[in-house]
Amino acid sequence: MAGWPDRSILDLFGIEHPIVQAPMAGATTPEMVVAACEAGGLGSLPCAMLAVEEADRAVSAIRERTRRPLNLNFFCHTPPEPDAASEAAWRAALKPYYDELGLDAASIPAGPVTMGQILEVLPFSNSVATAEVTGADLLKDLEAGVARAHDPNAPGTGRFPQVAGLRYSFAPAKPEGQRIQKVEVRDKAGSWAPLDPAATYTVFTNDFVRKGGDGYVNLAKAKVFYDYGPELEAVVADYIKARSPVSPALDGRITRVE
Repeated sequence: MAGWPDRSILDLFGIEHPIVQAPMAGATTPEMVVAACEAGGLGSLPCAMLAVEEADRAVSAIRERTRRPLNLNFFCHTPPEPDAASEAAWRAALKPYYDELGLDAASIPAGPVTMGQILEVLPFSNSVATAEVTGADLLKDLEAGVARAHDPNAPGTGRFPQVAGLRYSFAPAKPEGQRIQKVEVRDKAGSWAPLDPAATYTVFTNDFVRKGGDGYVNLAKAKVFYDYGPELEAVVADYIKARSPVSPALDGRITRVE
């Protein structure tokens, strides 16, 4: 780069411009990496959330389009175990600051919705993902989703499955693995039919869950999947713009059986 005072980083990485693409997990696509490489910077592929096979496919896709230097970014630390008490303590410590700014990290109040409010409730920049799974595997993951619903104080209750296009009932008092009592799927005509264990369904979720996050391990085993859809916060913002005003309401998708 003409005029750049220190070529150390340029020579070290073999790049033309002192620019390193941010490896944003869940947001960066192979196409973005190729663009950064071809522009003369150092393209970065986030690999922390990818299985070995996924990383291999992504690198192969990038190498088909560019031979320039490439950065593969990994997390090398040990992820902490979920700790509900610690999370509650942090929320309590931060509450005065939220109160001072009139913020509520858990919900969006009535009235005009800002992008900042959407980012408060969807802060992780997850992307929309799809997977093709059998009804049997979908049922197993629903069971995993309600596995801790009997105890709201247990770590991992954030895994509870909120759904659309299907409805189910669960009995939290039943033994783990036997809590889902009934599952029905809605077809294109709007009719409901029992979940077919042998059928293949296309599931829309986010990339974290699709890769097995929060115990949804059967989604991670899908042979047909795509993890690079639009970011969730953008989807929510577009939905609100297109359908404003919105009035969320319960419609019986989830039934708790005591």
